[in-house]
Amino acid sequence: MGDTINILVVGAGAVGAFYASRLQHHLFPPHSPNKTSISLVCRSNYSAVLNSGFTLKTRPFGDYTFRPDGVFRTCDDAANSGVRWDYILVATKSLVQLSADGTNPRPASMAAADLIAPAVTPAHTAVVLIQNGVGIETPYRQRFPANPILSAVTVIAAAQTEPGVVVHHRWMRIAIGPYTDSVDGSESHDSTGRDTLSATRTSSLVDLFKLGGVTDAEQHTSRNIQIVRWHKLGLNAAFNPSSVLAGSRPTYELLVDADAREHCEAVMAEVFHAAKIIFKLDAFPPQSHPESAFPTLSPSATREYPKLATIHEIIESSLRNKTFKSSMVLDWESQREMEVEVILGNAVKIAKRFAVQGMGRVQGMYALLKLAEKARVENAGDARKEKSSL
Repeated sequence: MGDTINILVVGAGAVGAFYASRLQHHLFPPHSPNKTSISLVCRSNYSAVLNSGFTLKTRPFGDYTFRPDGVFRTCDDAANSGVRWDYILVATKSLVQLSADGTNPRPASMAAADLIAPAVTPAHTAVVLIQNGVGIETPYRQRFPANPILSAVTVIAAAQTEPGVVVHHRWMRIAIGPYTDSVDGSESHDSTGRDTLSATRTSSLVDLFKLGGVTDAEQHTSRNIQIVRWHKLGLNAAFNPSSVLAGSRPTYELLVDADAREHCEAVMAEVFHAAKIIFKLDAFPPQSHPESAFPTLSPSATREYPKLATIHEIIESSLRNKTFKSSMVLDWESQREMEVEVILGNAVKIAKRFAVQGMGRVQGMYALLKLAEKARVENAGDARKEKSSL
């Protein structure tokens, strides 16, 4: 990388805008050697951001305006700008695109990988996936075999209340680690130095976030970041689909109902049981003790497992926010596609690959939400046909 670190953020919603704003170099301490140039690819909020930037209303940093160094409509425009991008942060939802009749699913991550391809410099640009779910990295590895792929897991409560206005409510935890070539982070087929570059880029990006005030930014190994990803999947799989199936209820209402709370706890237990088997652990969340044989470390190196909340701690923390609705609920209410595949479908498929038994609740919600989403697509198509015939 040169004197200026060029970062392109694809997905200028609340999460993408918030983290992009914290990477601007003027937020760094005086005399910091780091200088960044932050640009965004915007869709529906393009005009607002181009004209006025983002207005951010936050608890930890107060209210401030974030003006990106570049604003683009497409990745093609970003590629044609002449900038060599050091990082591309993908902060879009990870979806499965359906045909008009709700069939023929195609992972949207494949489309997203193709979308960002014009801006990716082979063997240089680090692609950072700030997205929910598991198994999301594979299409990017297939599309960019020589590039660093960084997997990022965030816990943040933020919303874009109108185009160009982001309200940050709670949390700004982001864990980042390199992706090798497997679900559990234990395999690497690299002989080009790509994984070494991935580890370096991970460390540099975490340092940039910390300089921007994101004190909860954490660097992880390729194995540990997948453990963190499966841990967050427990929350997403328990709360997001259940809230939709319960009639778009806030998470708090699930947890104060005894039967719904028992269901959510059971879903988390299913996901954590699967993770225990996939990662060959004695317990999940794993106990914090030294572990060796990480693919990105020397054989003698040791690392502790990340500190992760228990099911009881997750429940107690979630009870503090009485009005929070998950992104899946908001998508359902707005008749947008939901992250059903990456949160439920991929978990079921990966668990089967590892011969995991006892995923009945996750499998059941996956089947029901798939049918509900298919029915909604079909009903919307019927409504359009009826309207056109009037």
